[in-house]
Amino acid sequence: MMFETYREAYPARSPNLQYKKYDDELIEIAGCYFVLDTTFVHACYAELVVPLDELEGKKLPDTKKFLWVVTPDDVKYAHEKSELAQSHCKRGRLAHTNITGGKEAHSGGQLAFLKHIEDSNPAIVLDGDSSRYSPRSEEELNDIATCFSKTGFDIYSLGWNEEEARSEYVYRSAQVKIVKSQSK
Repeated sequence: MMFETYREAYPARSPNLQYKKYDDELIEIAGCYFVLDTTFVHACYAELVVPLDELEGKKLPDTKKFLWVVTPDDVKYAHEKSELAQSHCKRGRLAHTNITGGKEAHSGGQLAFLKHIEDSNPAIVLDGDSSRYSPRSEEELNDIATCFSKTGFDIYSLGWNEEEARSEYVYRSAQVKIVKSQSK
């Protein structure tokens, strides 16, 4: 599945603002994000790579976590606790709505780079953990993982929590779904 097909299957929606605390969470912060085309720009920064063996039973590490959002026009991602985010956001980190300016989006979540882009099998781990634009179903999360696999990275999806009907946000190797890169 390509992102264009994904957008047709899963309509954009307004953000869920139930957990909004500050007015600046709805302001698009220029320069805070990158637009995904065929690969991830930040993957070249080794200090942002998370060793897979450090993730078991944990959430993605705050200092190395990125937010991703599928908007009607593109796919954007941003380092959640970048210096720019910390200096411009009262909560000290980005919200997905800082990437969209509070506009409609299809879905969002978090990701971390597991391997450097120059490795033979670069990989990212992703989830649908967004209070604003979370995936609506396990099928949607699986389709997102397939779309992201087109970027040249193997995708480790944290999977779906059936009991809570939401994306899982803790790494547990027994439930991770691996989607091999489809651009190799």
